[in-house]
Amino acid sequence: MKSLTYEQQVQTVLEEFQATLLQVQESNFDAFLELIQGAKRIFIAGRGRSGLQMSGFAMRLMHLGLECHVVGDVTAPSIQADDLLILGSGSGKTASLVSFAKRAKMQKAKIALITIAPESVLRDFADVSITIPAPTPKLDEGSSAKNVAASILPMGSLFEFSMAIVCELMVLRLMELLEIDASEMFERHANME
Repeated sequence: MKSLTYEQQVQTVLEEFQATLLQVQESNFDAFLELIQGAKRIFIAGRGRSGLQMSGFAMRLMHLGLECHVVGDVTAPSIQADDLLILGSGSGKTASLVSFAKRAKMQKAKIALITIAPESVLRDFADVSITIPAPTPKLDEGSSAKNVAASILPMGSLFEFSMAIVCELMVLRLMELLEIDASEMFERHANME
């Protein structure tokens, strides 16, 4: 296989992101935002590289002035009925996240999911789900994931970075809905770094 130049890699990756992100259903995106706006508190969870992206989303929600906690942090309180659990999982079946979803449902909290797999264990728990059609080695043979194109990026990278972009697009929309600008957000930025 002939290696691509840097410029060719950039162009190919940008095309992959555009093709993937344009397949996200706007109605699910909007429903996800409604859950965020209606939540008393927001809890965020993911594992591995997806977890890193979700932690970044938690930081942005905090910058917006929303009460947000990353599941597993020692300061995270118990989840309750008026709360929202947001999960990021490519496979939609990560065992620890399934456990969190079960606990959240027992407490009557809402659940929002970002995933590759439109049909999965976590999707069954979710009140709202955003499907990002990206390749991953974690999908089962015969998965119902549709329109998943190949990527030059390794493993689940196209999903993980697409999820980060979707989350930032939610932040942009929330800035409009909450009438908050970047300068207000920056006032909440960490000052003990």
